[in-house]
Formats: sequence, C-alpha cells, structure tokens
Amino acid sequence: MTLTPSLAHFVWLGHPLAGGNPGGPAEPVPRGSL
Repeated sequence: MTLTPSLAHFVWLGHPLAGGNPGGPAEPVPRGSL
C-alpha cells in the first residue's frame, strides 16, 4: 500500500468503525481490541 502512515492508520481504525454497523462487514480486529 502506498498510503501514508496517517492515512493507513485512519483507514485501519475506520474499517472497524464501519464494521461495527449492523450492515457493515465484520473486521478481524475490533477497535475495542486496540
């Protein structure tokens, strides 16, 4: 991935947030684990 550390971190944290929604995909790492 060519994303910057900031963007990569935002996306990594953003995925669990979206996955937390009933209609969102489940992520292997929940934000609560971080």
